Amino acid sequence: MWIYGLPGAGKTVLASYVIKELEKLCEPANGSDETVPFLSWVIGQVCRQINWIPPELKRLHDRGCEPTSADLEQVLEITLQKLDSLYIVIDAVDESTPREELLSLIETMTVDERFEKIRILATSRQYFDIEQSLGEISETISMSNTMVDADIRRFVHARLRSSHRLKRWHDRFDEIEDILAAMAQGM
Repeated sequence: MWIYGLPGAGKTVLASYVIKELEKLCEPANGSDETVPFLSWVIGQVCRQINWIPPELKRLHDRGCEPTSADLEQVLEITLQKLDSLYIVIDAVDESTPREELLSLIETMTVDERFEKIRILATSRQYFDIEQSLGEISETISMSNTMVDADIRRFVHARLRSSHRLKRWHDRFDEIEDILAAMAQGM
């Protein structure tokens, strides 16, 4: 699932709510800005939750060097065998750097059969690369709402007509309404 919208549209509030609801069932998850730290965090959370460390993870540790994303994907695959399902919430994908690697990982975790037990909820602003990556592989929900736009327009309309200081601009009220409603962009 991918939820997109403008800054302030409520993506983080919605993601926070989902995380709080998931906390009732299991340890929460969220995103990081790089794939290796992200996968390490997810694996660490899962291992703590199920109180088990895969032998492959111990071998990676004993090797004494930084694991690759592929190494950690393999450990995650093995760890998933101990779970019925795994829910991951990744907030602000658009703020991750480098974003391409994280998007590639999300795609892999969504379409690769090894990770079929994983369910991901990701939030971001609506950027072309994210839409190209996630739009085809997930259900999308926009936080933009025409009802909000109509409410903004009604509010601006009422304020313009009730303000004594703005009466002198009465011949431009329609133009002002149009501009303010368009610039608000649902916020």
